[in-house]
Amino acid sequence: MGDYRKDLQFGRKALAEAECLLLQLSHGSHVIRSQDRRIHEFTWSRADGEQRVLVRVERQYTGNFFLETKANNTTQRPGWMVDTRANLVLYGFGTHEENSPRHWYLLEVTMLRGLMESAIKSIAEAVPDASPCSALNSLFLALRRANSNKHSDTLRGGTIRYRSSGILLPIYVAEQAGVVLHHVVIPYRGA
Repeated sequence: MGDYRKDLQFGRKALAEAECLLLQLSHGSHVIRSQDRRIHEFTWSRADGEQRVLVRVERQYTGNFFLETKANNTTQRPGWMVDTRANLVLYGFGTHEENSPRHWYLLEVTMLRGLMESAIKSIAEAVPDASPCSALNSLFLALRRANSNKHSDTLRGGTIRYRSSGILLPIYVAEQAGVVLHHVVIPYRGA
Protein backbone atom coordinates (compact mmCIF):
# COMPACT_ATOMS: atom_id res chain seq x y z
CA MET A 1 0.00 0.00 0.00
CA GLY A 2 1.16 3.48 -0.74
CA ASP A 3 0.56 6.90 0.75
CA TYR A 4 -0.78 9.30 -1.89
CA ARG A 5 1.41 12.32 -0.96
CA LYS A 6 4.59 10.27 -0.62
CA ASP A 7 3.82 8.51 -3.91
CA LEU A 8 3.31 11.88 -5.62
CA GLN A 9 6.66 13.22 -4.33
CA PHE A 10 8.42 9.97 -5.26
CA GLY A 11 6.86 10.08 -8.73
CA ARG A 12 8.04 13.64 -9.38
CA LYS A 13 11.64 12.73 -8.52
CA ALA A 14 11.43 9.60 -10.65
CA LEU A 15 10.06 11.52 -13.66
CA ALA A 16 12.99 13.96 -13.48
CA GLU A 17 15.43 11.04 -13.36
CA ALA A 18 13.62 9.29 -16.23
CA GLU A 19 13.92 12.40 -18.39
CA CYS A 20 17.69 12.60 -17.73
CA LEU A 21 18.07 8.90 -18.46
CA LEU A 22 16.31 9.18 -21.84
CA LEU A 23 18.62 12.04 -22.79
CA GLN A 24 21.65 9.93 -21.83
CA LEU A 25 20.47 6.88 -23.79
CA SER A 26 20.42 8.84 -27.05
CA HIS A 27 22.81 11.78 -27.34
CA GLY A 28 21.36 14.73 -29.20
CA SER A 29 17.80 13.69 -28.39
CA HIS A 30 15.05 15.91 -26.97
CA VAL A 31 12.43 15.02 -24.36
CA ILE A 32 9.05 16.74 -24.05
CA ARG A 33 6.74 15.98 -21.11
CA SER A 34 3.04 15.35 -21.74
CA GLN A 35 0.83 18.38 -21.11
CA ASP A 36 -1.56 16.17 -19.14
CA ARG A 37 0.13 15.94 -15.71
CA ARG A 38 -1.85 12.79 -14.83
CA ILE A 39 -0.10 10.90 -17.64
CA HIS A 40 3.54 10.14 -16.97
CA GLU A 41 4.57 10.21 -20.59
CA PHE A 42 7.29 11.81 -22.67
CA THR A 43 7.82 12.33 -26.37
CA TRP A 44 11.42 11.28 -27.04
CA SER A 45 12.79 12.80 -30.26
CA ARG A 46 15.86 11.00 -31.57
CA ALA A 47 17.72 10.94 -34.87
CA ASP A 48 15.67 7.86 -35.93
CA GLY A 49 12.29 9.48 -35.12
CA GLU A 50 9.93 10.16 -32.25
CA GLN A 51 8.87 7.65 -29.61
CA ARG A 52 6.20 8.00 -26.95
CA VAL A 53 7.57 6.78 -23.62
CA LEU A 54 5.38 5.93 -20.63
CA VAL A 55 7.16 6.06 -17.24
CA ARG A 56 6.24 3.56 -14.49
CA VAL A 57 8.09 3.38 -11.16
CA GLU A 58 8.00 1.13 -8.10
CA ARG A 59 9.72 1.81 -4.78
CA GLN A 60 11.30 -1.61 -4.35
CA TYR A 61 13.01 -3.96 -6.78
CA THR A 62 10.73 -7.01 -6.92
CA GLY A 63 12.05 -8.94 -9.91
CA ASN A 64 8.66 -8.41 -11.64
CA PHE A 65 7.02 -5.83 -13.85
CA PHE A 66 3.47 -4.97 -12.71
CA LEU A 67 1.41 -4.82 -15.91
CA GLU A 68 -1.59 -2.79 -14.79
CA THR A 69 -4.75 -4.08 -16.45
CA LYS A 70 -7.20 -2.05 -14.29
CA ALA A 71 -6.16 1.38 -13.00
CA ASN A 72 -9.15 1.58 -10.69
CA ASN A 73 -11.16 -1.52 -9.79
CA THR A 74 -14.15 0.55 -8.59
CA THR A 75 -14.61 2.53 -11.80
CA GLN A 76 -13.26 -0.30 -14.01
CA ARG A 77 -10.92 2.20 -15.71
CA PRO A 78 -8.40 0.29 -17.87
CA GLY A 79 -4.78 0.22 -16.76
CA TRP A 80 -1.77 1.45 -18.70
CA MET A 81 -1.09 -1.96 -20.23
CA VAL A 82 -4.49 -1.86 -21.91
CA ASP A 83 -4.82 1.76 -23.04
CA THR A 84 -1.34 3.26 -23.41
CA ARG A 85 -0.48 4.75 -26.79
CA ALA A 86 3.22 4.77 -25.93
CA ASN A 87 5.73 2.83 -28.02
CA LEU A 88 8.03 2.28 -25.05
CA VAL A 89 7.77 1.94 -21.28
CA LEU A 90 10.59 3.15 -19.04
CA TYR A 91 10.06 1.05 -15.90
CA GLY A 92 12.04 1.90 -12.76
CA PHE A 93 12.63 0.31 -9.38
CA GLY A 94 14.13 1.75 -6.20
CA THR A 95 13.79 4.77 -3.99
CA HIS A 96 15.82 7.94 -3.86
CA GLU A 97 16.16 7.63 -0.09
CA GLU A 98 17.35 4.05 0.34
CA ASN A 99 20.92 2.83 0.34
CA SER A 100 20.46 0.84 -2.86
CA PRO A 101 20.91 1.25 -6.61
CA ARG A 102 17.97 2.07 -8.84
CA HIS A 103 17.15 -0.12 -11.85
CA TRP A 104 15.58 1.24 -15.04
CA TYR A 105 14.28 -0.95 -17.88
CA LEU A 106 13.25 0.29 -21.33
CA LEU A 107 10.50 -2.02 -22.66
CA GLU A 108 8.99 -2.26 -26.14
CA VAL A 109 5.18 -2.12 -25.81
CA THR A 110 4.29 -4.01 -29.01
CA MET A 111 6.56 -6.90 -28.03
CA LEU A 112 5.19 -6.83 -24.47
CA ARG A 113 1.61 -7.09 -25.75
CA GLY A 114 2.68 -9.79 -28.20
CA LEU A 115 4.17 -11.81 -25.34
CA MET A 116 0.90 -11.51 -23.42
CA GLU A 117 -1.21 -12.48 -26.44
CA SER A 118 0.90 -15.55 -27.25
CA ALA A 119 0.74 -16.64 -23.60
CA ILE A 120 -3.05 -16.19 -23.61
CA LYS A 121 -3.33 -18.20 -26.83
CA SER A 122 -1.16 -21.03 -25.49
CA ILE A 123 -3.13 -21.23 -22.26
CA ALA A 124 -6.48 -20.98 -24.08
CA GLU A 125 -5.49 -24.02 -26.13
CA ALA A 126 -4.42 -25.95 -23.03
CA VAL A 127 -7.26 -24.76 -20.74
CA PRO A 128 -10.23 -23.65 -22.89
CA ASP A 129 -12.27 -22.28 -19.95
CA ALA A 130 -9.53 -19.98 -18.55
CA SER A 131 -10.12 -16.22 -18.73
CA PRO A 132 -7.23 -14.24 -20.34
CA CYS A 133 -6.27 -12.49 -17.08
CA SER A 134 -6.37 -15.60 -14.94
CA ALA A 135 -4.50 -17.54 -17.62
CA LEU A 136 -1.68 -14.98 -17.74
CA ASN A 137 -1.52 -14.74 -13.98
CA SER A 138 -1.31 -18.51 -13.76
CA LEU A 139 1.53 -18.61 -16.24
CA PHE A 140 3.63 -15.73 -14.95
CA LEU A 141 2.97 -16.35 -11.28
CA ALA A 142 3.74 -20.03 -11.63
CA LEU A 143 7.09 -19.01 -13.02
CA ARG A 144 7.73 -16.96 -9.87
CA ARG A 145 5.96 -19.45 -7.52
CA ALA A 146 3.76 -16.60 -6.35
CA ASN A 147 0.01 -16.64 -5.69
CA SER A 148 -3.09 -15.39 -7.57
CA ASN A 149 -3.95 -11.94 -8.89
CA LYS A 150 -1.88 -9.01 -7.64
CA HIS A 151 -3.16 -5.59 -6.76
CA SER A 152 -1.85 -2.29 -5.49
CA ASP A 153 -3.67 -0.01 -3.02
CA THR A 154 -3.25 3.76 -2.97
CA LEU A 155 -4.07 5.47 0.33
CA ARG A 156 -5.16 8.99 1.17
CA GLY A 157 -5.72 9.91 4.80
CA GLY A 158 -5.23 6.32 5.96
CA THR A 159 -8.08 4.86 3.87
CA ILE A 160 -7.88 3.07 0.55
CA ARG A 161 -8.43 5.63 -2.20
CA TYR A 162 -8.47 3.07 -5.02
CA ARG A 163 -7.16 -0.36 -5.94
CA SER A 164 -5.35 -1.26 -9.16
CA SER A 165 -4.93 -4.77 -10.47
CA GLY A 166 -2.74 -6.40 -13.04
CA ILE A 167 -0.33 -9.14 -13.96
CA LEU A 168 3.15 -9.80 -12.63
CA LEU A 169 5.66 -10.46 -15.41
CA PRO A 170 9.01 -11.77 -14.18
CA ILE A 171 11.84 -9.60 -15.50
CA TYR A 172 13.83 -12.63 -16.65
CA VAL A 173 10.87 -13.77 -18.82
CA ALA A 174 10.68 -10.30 -20.43
CA GLU A 175 14.46 -10.35 -21.02
CA GLN A 176 14.36 -13.83 -22.59
CA ALA A 177 11.49 -12.75 -24.87
CA GLY A 178 13.42 -9.68 -26.08
CA VAL A 179 10.98 -7.18 -24.57
CA VAL A 180 13.73 -5.40 -22.57
CA LEU A 181 15.68 -3.03 -24.85
CA HIS A 182 17.93 -1.48 -22.17
CA HIS A 183 18.68 -2.10 -18.49
CA VAL A 184 20.44 0.70 -16.62
CA VAL A 185 21.54 0.54 -12.98
CA ILE A 186 22.07 3.88 -11.26
CA PRO A 187 24.34 3.36 -8.23
CA TYR A 188 23.49 4.78 -4.83
CA ARG A 189 25.40 8.04 -4.38
CA GLY A 190 24.84 8.60 -0.68
CA ALA A 191 22.95 11.34 1.11
